[in-house]
Amino acid sequence: MLTLGQTPSILVVSKVPTIILGMGALFGFPEQSDVPSIAAVASSRRWTLISNYRASGRTQSLKLKMIDSFFKTSF
Repeated sequence: MLTLGQTPSILVVSKVPTIILGMGALFGFPEQSDVPSIAAVASSRRWTLISNYRASGRTQSLKLKMIDSFFKTSF
Protein backbone atom coordinates (compact mmCIF):
# COMPACT_ATOMS: atom_id res chain seq x y z
CA MET A 1 0.00 0.00 0.00
CA LEU A 2 1.22 3.46 -0.77
CA THR A 3 2.20 5.58 2.20
CA LEU A 4 0.28 8.43 0.57
CA GLY A 5 -2.92 6.61 1.58
CA GLN A 6 -2.58 7.83 5.16
CA THR A 7 -0.96 11.21 4.53
CA PRO A 8 -2.81 14.14 6.12
CA SER A 9 -1.34 16.53 3.52
CA ILE A 10 -4.30 15.94 1.20
CA LEU A 11 -6.62 17.99 3.39
CA VAL A 12 -9.93 17.66 1.55
CA VAL A 13 -9.66 13.89 1.30
CA SER A 14 -8.21 13.33 4.76
CA LYS A 15 -10.70 15.46 6.72
CA VAL A 16 -13.99 14.96 4.86
CA PRO A 17 -15.45 11.54 3.93
CA THR A 18 -14.69 11.27 0.21
CA ILE A 19 -15.09 8.64 -2.49
CA ILE A 20 -12.74 8.72 -5.47
CA LEU A 21 -14.31 7.18 -8.58
CA GLY A 22 -12.99 6.55 -12.06
CA MET A 23 -14.74 5.03 -15.09
CA GLY A 24 -13.79 4.40 -18.68
CA ALA A 25 -14.92 2.70 -21.88
CA LEU A 26 -12.35 1.65 -24.48
CA PHE A 27 -13.08 0.56 -28.03
CA GLY A 28 -11.02 -0.52 -31.03
CA PHE A 29 -9.86 1.49 -34.02
CA PRO A 30 -12.40 2.12 -36.84
CA GLU A 31 -10.87 -0.67 -38.96
CA GLN A 32 -11.28 -3.19 -36.10
CA SER A 33 -14.93 -4.11 -36.58
CA ASP A 34 -14.78 -7.31 -34.51
CA VAL A 35 -13.20 -5.97 -31.28
CA PRO A 36 -15.60 -5.59 -28.33
CA SER A 37 -15.61 -2.50 -26.13
CA ILE A 38 -14.18 -2.79 -22.63
CA ALA A 39 -15.70 -0.96 -19.66
CA ALA A 40 -14.01 -0.45 -16.29
CA VAL A 41 -14.87 1.20 -12.97
CA ALA A 42 -12.57 1.81 -9.99
CA SER A 43 -13.28 3.47 -6.66
CA SER A 44 -11.70 4.05 -3.29
CA ARG A 45 -12.82 1.60 -0.62
CA ARG A 46 -12.07 3.41 2.63
CA TRP A 47 -11.97 7.18 2.64
CA THR A 48 -9.13 7.33 5.14
CA LEU A 49 -6.95 5.15 2.88
CA ILE A 50 -7.17 6.86 -0.52
CA SER A 51 -4.75 4.41 -2.14
CA ASN A 52 -6.99 1.39 -1.40
CA TYR A 53 -9.13 0.79 -4.52
CA ARG A 54 -11.48 -1.82 -5.90
CA ALA A 55 -11.90 -2.23 -9.65
CA SER A 56 -14.10 -4.17 -12.03
CA GLY A 57 -14.13 -4.53 -15.80
CA ARG A 58 -16.07 -6.33 -18.51
CA THR A 59 -16.54 -6.53 -22.25
CA GLN A 60 -19.61 -5.05 -23.90
CA SER A 61 -21.08 -4.56 -27.39
CA LEU A 62 -18.86 -3.67 -30.34
CA LYS A 63 -17.95 0.03 -30.64
CA LEU A 64 -19.97 1.05 -27.58
CA LYS A 65 -18.44 4.32 -26.34
CA MET A 66 -20.45 4.49 -23.11
CA ILE A 67 -20.63 2.20 -20.10
CA ASP A 68 -23.86 0.23 -20.54
CA SER A 69 -25.53 -1.55 -17.59
CA PHE A 70 -22.21 -2.09 -15.85
CA PHE A 71 -23.66 -3.46 -12.64
CA LYS A 72 -25.93 -5.98 -14.33
CA THR A 73 -26.11 -9.12 -12.20
CA SER A 74 -26.02 -12.58 -13.73
CA PHE A 75 -27.39 -15.65 -11.96
